[in-house]
Amino acid sequence: MERKEHHMSEPEFTMKDLRETVLSECSPCLCLTVDSQPTLTLHRTEGQFGMVDVSPVNSEKMDALFRSVASPAQAQQLKSKGCAELIYDFETTKFGQPAFGRFRVEAKAVNRKVVSLKFHRLPLSDQPI
Repeated sequence: MERKEHHMSEPEFTMKDLRETVLSECSPCLCLTVDSQPTLTLHRTEGQFGMVDVSPVNSEKMDALFRSVASPAQAQQLKSKGCAELIYDFETTKFGQPAFGRFRVEAKAVNRKVVSLKFHRLPLSDQPI
C-alpha cells in the first residue's frame, strides 16, 4: 500500500479541518485512532491511503472530536455500550456554492474513552439534508 502525506495549515486541527481535507482529497473515509496520525482512504488508486500531516491524535483530542459531532445521547451510548454509529451533517461550499454533506460515523470506546472514529463520506447535496 502506498502512503501520501496531506498537509493541514493549523497545528491544532478541528473537525472542520479534517472534514475539508476529506472533501478536497475526495476521500471516501477518514480513520482516527488514538496515538496515531489520521489516515485517509484514497479511492483514486486501489490500496492507496494517505496520512494527514498532523500530530497523532491523543485521547483528549479524540474525545473532543467525538463530542463535536455527537449528541449527548450518542455520547452516553458510546460510554455504556462501547460503540456508537451516527450521522454527522454539515454545510460547506462546492464551486463557490453552498453544499450540504454528511458522514456516517463509527465510534469505538474502551474503558469509556474514545479509541477510534471512522468517518465514511456520503454524497454532497445542494439542498439541506
